[in-house]
Amino acid sequence: MLRHRKIVLAVSVLVVVGSISSAVGYAVYIRGDAYRHSVERMVGDYLHLETQIDQVTPLSSSSRLFSGIRIFLPELDEPTFQCGRAVWRIDQQGEKNRVALELGDGSLTLDSRDLNRDSYRTMLSSGFGHDFAALGLASVKLDVFDIVWKSNEISMVIQKASGDVAFGPDGNGRANLTARQLNGTQLNAPLLVNALFTPGESLRFHHVSLGVPHVPLNVLGLGRVLGGDVSAGWFDGSIILRDKDGHQNMTLRGALGDVRLEELTASVFDKPIRGRVDIMLDDASVSGGQLDGLTFRGSLSDVRLEDLAEIANVPGLTGLVNLQVQQARIVGNQIAHASATGDAVDVPLEAITKLIGRGVVTGKLRITIHGVLIEDHKVKWADISIDAVNPPDKPGTISRDVILTVAKDVLGIELGRISAILPETIEYTELGLRILVEGGTLRFKGSHGTDGNSVLTIRDPILGRPMSVFSAPDRTFKLDDLLERVRERLEKYDIEDLREWWESNRRPSDVR
Repeated sequence: MLRHRKIVLAVSVLVVVGSISSAVGYAVYIRGDAYRHSVERMVGDYLHLETQIDQVTPLSSSSRLFSGIRIFLPELDEPTFQCGRAVWRIDQQGEKNRVALELGDGSLTLDSRDLNRDSYRTMLSSGFGHDFAALGLASVKLDVFDIVWKSNEISMVIQKASGDVAFGPDGNGRANLTARQLNGTQLNAPLLVNALFTPGESLRFHHVSLGVPHVPLNVLGLGRVLGGDVSAGWFDGSIILRDKDGHQNMTLRGALGDVRLEELTASVFDKPIRGRVDIMLDDASVSGGQLDGLTFRGSLSDVRLEDLAEIANVPGLTGLVNLQVQQARIVGNQIAHASATGDAVDVPLEAITKLIGRGVVTGKLRITIHGVLIEDHKVKWADISIDAVNPPDKPGTISRDVILTVAKDVLGIELGRISAILPETIEYTELGLRILVEGGTLRFKGSHGTDGNSVLTIRDPILGRPMSVFSAPDRTFKLDDLLERVRERLEKYDIEDLREWWESNRRPSDVR
């Protein structure tokens, strides 16, 4: 009996020792270089990319810790993917085993600038172009991860991101991440990253959406899109990235505030237009580095008229323009739709009358845009008041030649006998008109007088009392015909004479 007990005891000891020895031996094997190299080869063969792993540590029978993972593209010296620690585990879900990954202290770099289109596609496919459902991969958890997205249009580094990537029964992957740093800047609220993609051989990114909190505009790295560096202003909204027809398509929506117009227009004009932009972007679409379409509302403030005039080669016009845009939609370089109100102030009348080429009006012009509607790059409706403001220290004056020219060439009025009694220079008390555009036609209304229809009221040189010279005509004009007449007149004036006049009358404060 004792002998049988000894045999059972010996067998039990052998079984236990053997099991322990096997477990220890397997653990040693997993920790060894042979197993690590086999995993490197297996992952590298699967991804078709060079893969390096520093260490493998068993956590349990169904989980492993991989440390120091690096994956390389053939064209690049730096790894496109690296991860300080990755935990792989098998979870029992019903009758199926599902794989879960936890990735921490790593980075994924998607940089298309140094790659051709095929290489960039290979880079994306190596990480996402697999049937994750067939692999049994259910989810990926990210912790303290950097995502670098660079192309010819944008440069964006999302830092210290955390969140989950889940793969559903439909085969699509959905990523939901948050980050507290963007392009090296600490954010005052989380950056939200959401992505939807279909993995596999027909890899497709449906969208990558960034919910951006209030952040300085220069942090976004959109200099290539905007055509130059932007140092002022802020953005609060969303950026949606898509791959479309081999190009990176980007859509911006949200608020832009305190932006300097000269920085936005630096790449469009040789001389940028100064001003301030505060708008709500309903949709701004950029593809291949070019603006495809823009829909917005908001304000353009303190726009320098002299910058606009210099672009049009019409020196001497100064003043400030302010616009409140109710809605505007620009497609390519055409205004598909725009509705706005606004004003222009401190416009010198002398410079404008130099354009007419005959006589002078002193004082400044105030333009009030009660409303304007543009459709398909044409003015469909407008209501604009134009009024002269006397100089602050003396009465405003108007030359007789200006009166005759405006009456005949602009308003189509013959003054008759009154033209013969007007002196060379007359003091005006009120000067203004209202321009109404509707359906391709234009008509004028006066701005003052007992009937509200007077255009010019002067001081009677003999009696010294106000005298209305003429009222707005009761007729309509074809807008295109009138604009053509203005173009013809502008072509006739001597630009060099006007430029010399402007330089000789320019105040030191006008110089930048």
